[in-house]
Order: sequence, then C-alpha cells, then structure tokens
Amino acid sequence: MVFFDILEGGLGIPVVLLLVEGGTDAIQDVSASLAQGIPVVVCAGTGRAADILTYAYNHTTTTHDKERIMSDIHQDKLARKIYSAYKANMKPGKEREELENLKNKVIRCCEREDLITIFYLSKHEDLDLAILSVLLKVETNSSRERQLKLALTWDRADIAQEEIFREDVIWRPGSLEEFLTQALVENKVDFVKLLLNNGIIMQEYLTVGRLEHLYNSIPKHNYLYMILNTFTKSEHITLEMVGDFLRSMLDRYEDDIFNKEKEPTKKRFRHTNTSHSQFSKMASSVSTIKASLSRRNQFDGDTTDAEEEPNCFKRPYKQLLIWAVLMNRFQLAHLFWELGEEPITSALVCTALCMQMETKVPKYLSVIRGDFHNMKNEFESLAIRVLDECHNTDPDKAIMLVERRSPTWSDLTCLQVAASARDQFYTFPSPTIPGRFRDYFGIIDRLDFLNLILALCAFIIRWNYLYDAKIIYCVNTVVFYVRLLKLYTANRVLGPKIYMINRMLVELAMFIMVLMVFLLAYGVASQGLLYRQRERNWLILKDILYFPYWQLYGEIFLEEIETDDQCYSDLATAMNGTDISPHHHCRTYHWLVPILLAFYLLIGNILLLNLLIAIFR
Repeated sequence: MVFFDILEGGLGIPVVLLLVEGGTDAIQDVSASLAQGIPVVVCAGTGRAADILTYAYNHTTTTHDKERIMSDIHQDKLARKIYSAYKANMKPGKEREELENLKNKVIRCCEREDLITIFYLSKHEDLDLAILSVLLKVETNSSRERQLKLALTWDRADIAQEEIFREDVIWRPGSLEEFLTQALVENKVDFVKLLLNNGIIMQEYLTVGRLEHLYNSIPKHNYLYMILNTFTKSEHITLEMVGDFLRSMLDRYEDDIFNKEKEPTKKRFRHTNTSHSQFSKMASSVSTIKASLSRRNQFDGDTTDAEEEPNCFKRPYKQLLIWAVLMNRFQLAHLFWELGEEPITSALVCTALCMQMETKVPKYLSVIRGDFHNMKNEFESLAIRVLDECHNTDPDKAIMLVERRSPTWSDLTCLQVAASARDQFYTFPSPTIPGRFRDYFGIIDRLDFLNLILALCAFIIRWNYLYDAKIIYCVNTVVFYVRLLKLYTANRVLGPKIYMINRMLVELAMFIMVLMVFLLAYGVASQGLLYRQRERNWLILKDILYFPYWQLYGEIFLEEIETDDQCYSDLATAMNGTDISPHHHCRTYHWLVPILLAFYLLIGNILLLNLLIAIFR
C-alpha cells in the first residue's frame, strides 16, 4: 500500500490504479504507477490493455533467483495480441518499433508481481475485495495500524484477518484499542469480534472515559441524543446522567465502577437449603447452555476477580450491552449478551429497556419503534430458550435460578425484571414502592377490572333487585371463565394457541371496522325503503344493526322485507273504512331491498369473510 508522505509530495492517502480495457496510454499509466509503487488491479475480460496485461501476468514465471521471465513462445503470442489490439493506432512504417516498445513495457510491468492483482469479472467476486487486497498486500511506507485503519474503513474484517492479523504479527499493547472504539461507534460487529479475538482485554479497555466517549459520539440528529438531551438538559453526557436515565427505566441500576465508593446497601438473597456451590453449578450450567444456543468465539468474559483498576468496570460487557440496546444495535447487543454474565436476567433487562425505549422514541420514527419492539421479542425469546434448556436439564435448579437475586443487575430477580418489562413470565413483586404499584395495576388487566366491577355492582343491587343482580352475575361468570384462559399460557402446547388467538382478535377488530361500513349502508338503506315513516325510538337502531348482522350467518329474514299485512289490517280497522294515509308506519315491500340484500350478502359472505380467513392464515 502506498501512503505518500507529505514530505515526499503526497497527502498520506492510499492510491490504487484500476485498469478496465484501455489503449496504449493505459499501458503507459500502468507502467508509471508501478514505477512509483502504486498497486494496480486489472479487470480481466474487459478487452485490450486489460486482457493483454492479464495474459502477460499469467504467463510470466519466477525463477529461483526471484527474477520474473516470459518464454519466447509467450512473447510472440503477446506481440500478436498487442498488434491485433492497436494496429490501427500505429504509425505506418513504425509498427515493429512501437510493437516492440509496448511488448517490453508490458513485460516490465509483470516484473512487479507484488503490485498487480488480476480481477476476473466472470468469477462474480467483489471488486472492492480485490482493491483492498492489493492495497494491504503492499507494505511500502505503511504500518500495520494504517493498514488496519483502511480495512476498518472498508468494513472488511475477513481481509483484515487474512492479511493483517497473521500469526507472525505481534501488536504492541494498547495499539488496537482505538480501532475497537471506532468499530463500536460505526457498528461494525465483525471487526469488534475480530479485535476481541486478537488480544484486547475488555476489562482493561472499557474505562469511564471511553464509555462516556461512546455516549457522546451519538450524532445530534439521532433519536437517542434527543432523548438523553431532553432528560439531562445537557449536551455533554456523563455516566451519572446515564445512570439516572437507566434508573428511570429500571427499578435499580448500578454502574459497577471499581474505584467508586459505595455504601454497603446491597441485600443478599437468603435462600433455603441452597448452598453457594449449588448456585455456582447452576451458573456453570447456564453458561454451557448459552454457548450451545449460539456459535461464539472464545473471547475474554466478564470477571469480578480481576485486579481493580481505577475508572474501569467490574462487568464491562454489561455496560456495552446497555449502550448497544439504547443505540438500537441488536447484533452488537447480542454479541455482548453472549460474552457477558447471567444470560436470562441480562436478556430480560434488555426487554425492559426496549419496552421503555419504544415508548420514548417519537411516534413519527415508526421504523425505530418497530426495531425496539422486535428486539424486545428477540431477547425475550432468548431468555425463554435458555430457561427451557435449564428446565430440561434440572427443573428444580431452574426454578431456583429464576428466583435468585442477580448480583450483576442490582440484586433483581428474573421475575422482577420480567414483571417490569411485561414479558411472558409470571409476575413477581417489584423491589421499589413505585414498581409495586405499577406491578399491581399491571397484573389487574382490563378483564380483571371489569370482573371486579361487575361483581361489586351485582353485590350492591342484589338486596333490592335480585333478578337484575342475577343477570350481572351471569355476565360476570362469562368474564371469569374467559379470564381462565390466562392459566393456559403456562402450558407448552396451549400457550402458543392463546397467543395466536390474541393476535387474531386484533385482526378481527380491524375486519369488523370494515364490515360495519357495508352493514350500516345496507341497514340504513333497507329500513328507509321499507318504512315510509317511523316514530322516533331506539327500535330503528336495533333494526338497522340486528337484521343485517344475522343475515351474514344465513338467517335471511325474508319475511321482514315483505309487506306487513297485519299492520295494514289493523290500520284499516282504525281508519273505519277511510283511505289509509300515505304517511303510515307500516312496513311496505320495495323491489330495491332484495337487490341490496343480494349485493350485501355477496360482499359480506363471499368477499369479506374470505378476506378474514386469508388474514388468519
């Protein structure tokens, strides 16, 4: 790679020459570039100069003395190729001289094997890969750090692994840390994995200053910057501000800084008939299960036994996990979740953060809100999968694991975190008074509240209106039995079915909104045609909704669109033989009503109901 130093007249920018087709001037440019140490990428198959250089390069061999030579036979073929490509541009009488000069120039170009790369378009390879490879292959005036910076800019961790992180390369301590910071800021997950796998110790890397730098590197137009700026009222973000922000979303939060003086206020969980060794075995089992759920490299993990250095974190992956979730970077968050401790609790904390962030992101950023919603579901699924594996291995210890207080997450239990995130776990009392109020009213959902109100109303009026109270109790019974469906969610087979029913009810509500348009259109029109005039009462609204609704299920009510002879007879008797007024209230047949009914049933029964079936599928 050539980085022209400023003293040599360059700007320190890597340069590469890309040859596509080309005339004799292109061969001259290639020769001049190679003379200056500039690498060349030749696109084979594009014609003329590119194909000529490809042929010459492929038929030039290296001797034991490291000399590049071409046989006489191939030189003759090369000359014929050059003459065939450029004979029209050669001066009359000087063809042999020009041909010899071009041939010698091409052969001299092929002597710089280290600077030439042949790129074959027919192999469907990436051109940027070829360009980066040839830049990294050339080491003139270039350090490994500058090569890594170029590979990081191009986001090609695979090439960096092959060309830069070789076994014979020893990196000086601390030389890779700034590259890891850049990879984190630019969300280049593959480079983060590569750097962690090549010597970076996360507990030494992540200092308070670096974590604050990550938060202050958020662009001002980013949603997270706007949220933090609104919360902190400051443009510069400190970890204390981030801690206050996290405590507003979680019941508890501790930053785990080594040299930060804290009062010993943490309560240790007291458990019955459970020794510390049992929990150690459970933690080991969970780590094994987590490794089996996803393929992972053997990076350095969080540890609390390391030397306590100032301004470092006991659990750096916890801090990076929180940062990645707030930044809406699921792949990074998933990586740090794999490398951190306590997968079940950590995943549930991520769901709580995602739920809170979904509500804090402005509504016009619907895509980002959807990303947080999907991320919440992903981490919830990860927590459930790990817990299922633990349950399959040892059900008793799995229950203990769920009830255990997490030292990583401020002595919270899995159930407490799940309750705050409204995850598919059984609810559990929150450790704070506001949290307990929230959990209490969160457990009592709309159906429970309706059930309590109905029971209370029936109990109050039963002393004076016994039958009316009985009616309310009957409705109360229906609500009670429907509420029992929640118990099925704990079953492995029935639980998903209940979830599917909930999703289908949402779609059904949307379908009813569409159906009501056609139902009201037919109901109002039919009643208006059947009755010339009616008294104002609520029966009109009942007829508008009642008959069209049941007609969808096959109860056509054809007699209700015919003339009401009994009404006419009663009206004639009341009139004592005089002419009946045209403004009477009797139902009268109208020829347009059956036609409207036919179109209504056609749309409702065939079109809309089939649409509903398609939605459910």
